[in-house]
Amino acid sequence: MLIDEIGAGTDPQEGASLSIAALEQLLARRVPTIVTTHHSAMKAFAHSTDRCANGSMEFDVASFRPTYRFRPHIPGSSYALDIARRAGLPDDLIGRAKALLGGERSKLEDLIASLSEKLARYDSLVRDQQDKTSLVTAQEEDYHRKLERLKEREKQLKRQAKRKWKSY
Repeated sequence: MLIDEIGAGTDPQEGASLSIAALEQLLARRVPTIVTTHHSAMKAFAHSTDRCANGSMEFDVASFRPTYRFRPHIPGSSYALDIARRAGLPDDLIGRAKALLGGERSKLEDLIASLSEKLARYDSLVRDQQDKTSLVTAQEEDYHRKLERLKEREKQLKRQAKRKWKSY
């Protein structure tokens, strides 16, 4: 079953509560389900519930553009406050909005942002390591080709030396 933006279009707390109740029933019935949501309560539910997992689409905070890469096990963030700041809304307004979000929600968003940043660094390190591995593999192949040519050249020189020695 695919449910897009579960609990949307109503009070966010009620929508999240109804969504969690519905997912609990689907889980109890073992119905394979994919759900999209912006509700933090749903992200926390998925994180703490067996047979549930978070996932998100990567978002490049530097360019404020989606990368269209799926990130398994990491919940997404809306980046609404970051986007508002970039759009030029005053810092005091954004600060007040952050305060109104509440500490737990703000902590969750900060955690998601931190995880996203760490994942991006990890992905960069993996790509760097893959590049280095490819380079080392190419160098090893080159080394083995040159070694084979040297061995062949050595055999030729030995044959030439043997022929010369026999001709004396």
